[in-house]
Amino acid sequence: MQHWLKLFLIAWLGAISLGASADEQRDFYIPVMGPSQLVFDSNPAYINDHTVFQAADGQWRLIGITHDKVLGGKLPVPWLEEEFAHAMAPSLTGPWKALPRILPVDRKLGETHVWAPHVVSHAGLYYCFYAAGGGHWDSMLNLATSSDLMTWTRHPANPLFRDFYDARDPMVLRVGEGWVMYYTKTYSREERLSTVAYRTSTDLVHWSEPGFALVVRTLPATLANSQYTESPFVIRYRGLYYLFICTSDLNYKATRVFVSSDPLHFEEADEIATLVAHAAEVVPDGERFYLTHAGWFYDGLYLAELSWQPARKFSPGMRFANSGDNEDYLVSAPGAKKVRWGLAGQHALEAGKGQAIEYAFPLPEGVSSITLVFEKAGSCRVRAGDKKVFEEEQAIPDQPSLHSIELTDPDLWPDKEFKVRFESAGPGSKNQLKLSYIKIYYR
Repeated sequence: MQHWLKLFLIAWLGAISLGASADEQRDFYIPVMGPSQLVFDSNPAYINDHTVFQAADGQWRLIGITHDKVLGGKLPVPWLEEEFAHAMAPSLTGPWKALPRILPVDRKLGETHVWAPHVVSHAGLYYCFYAAGGGHWDSMLNLATSSDLMTWTRHPANPLFRDFYDARDPMVLRVGEGWVMYYTKTYSREERLSTVAYRTSTDLVHWSEPGFALVVRTLPATLANSQYTESPFVIRYRGLYYLFICTSDLNYKATRVFVSSDPLHFEEADEIATLVAHAAEVVPDGERFYLTHAGWFYDGLYLAELSWQPARKFSPGMRFANSGDNEDYLVSAPGAKKVRWGLAGQHALEAGKGQAIEYAFPLPEGVSSITLVFEKAGSCRVRAGDKKVFEEEQAIPDQPSLHSIELTDPDLWPDKEFKVRFESAGPGSKNQLKLSYIKIYYR
C-alpha cells in the first residue's frame, strides 16, 4: 500500500495502530456461537454468500446468492448463479417472506454471474457490492444502488475494479470517515496463496489499489482461487477488529476468526476461534449479536446468537495439526495410514478398528480453558487425558463433520501439556476413523 494511503487511514482511526507487543497487553474477546436455527427455508433453492441488514423502515432484509439445489450428491455449478434471492422480515428470527429476485446478470456489461452481495446504507441510498465474474484473472467487482431496495440501478462506473483469481466476496466496513472493502483475492500469479485483500475509498465508488489484510502461508495453495479465505467479514468490537473467513477446503462449514488492532493487518498467529458455519455474517441487533450462515448444502438461512467471551491478556493461543500432511504434535498412530481427503489434494490419517491417533500440544503457564476443534469422518471416541469428551457413531461412511468442544478443567492438561487421543470406534471397516485436522485454542 502506498505511504500516503496508510497515513490517510491512520488519520481516520485517530491514532497509530498498536503493534503486536501492545496487543499482548490488551483484552480481546472470543466469539462463541450458540445453537443455530433455520429462520428462512429457501427450498428447493439454496442461499449461499449473503447480506442481512436492517432497512430504514425497521424491516430486516436478506439478499444472497441463490440457485436450485443439485440432487444426487453432486456439487452445484456456481457459474449458473445469475440473480439474487431477496427476502424481508420484521425481526431476525422471522417470519421471513420471499420477495422477487433481484439484479439478474447483465451479459451486455460482461457479467457472467452475480455472487456475494454486500449492502451498506449511506446518505439515503443503499449500495450493493457484488462479484460479477468475467475472466478468472480479471474478475469484476460491481456496484448497484437503490433507494427502495426493490429497484436497483447498476452504477455507470462499473466495474469498480478488476482483480484475480475469481476475485469475489466483497464486504464493506465504515472506518472513521472512509470505507474499507475486503474481498477474496489470490496473492499473485506466481504465488497462488489465499488472501483477504482490501481497498479504501471516501465515496464508495472510487477505490484505491489493493493491499493485503491477511495472507495465508501455512496451508498449501493447491488451487489458484483463494480457497482458504472466502467470505471475509470484519467487525469492530470494543476497540479491536475481528476478521471471519470461510475455509471451505478445510471443511465446508469452517469459519476461522482472527483479532487485530489494525483493520488492515491480521496475522495467522492471531487466530482465536473456529466456528461451525459457512459464509458467516455478523449482524448486530441492539445490544445483541447474531451470526447468519448459509450454503450449498443448507436448507436456507440459519441464525445463531453470538456472545463474546473475555480472554486473558496473553497473546491469542492456537495450535494446529494437519493430520494427513504433517506429523506436528503427533505422539503415536500405530497402524494408521495416510489417505486422500477432500477435493484439493489434502490427506487424512485413517485408523482401523481398535486403533488410535494421539497428539500432545505444549501450553504456556496459566491456561484456564481450551476449545478443541477437529474434522473427522467415521465413528470416533475422543479422550482428553483419561476423560472421554466426545463419542459419535457415524452411519454414513466418509461423511466429513466438524466438531468444537469447550474444555474448562485444567486437570485435563497437567504439566503444561494437552494430550488428546482419537480412537476408532466403528464396528466395521466402513466406519473407520479418518482424522483430517485438529486445532486447539487456549486462553
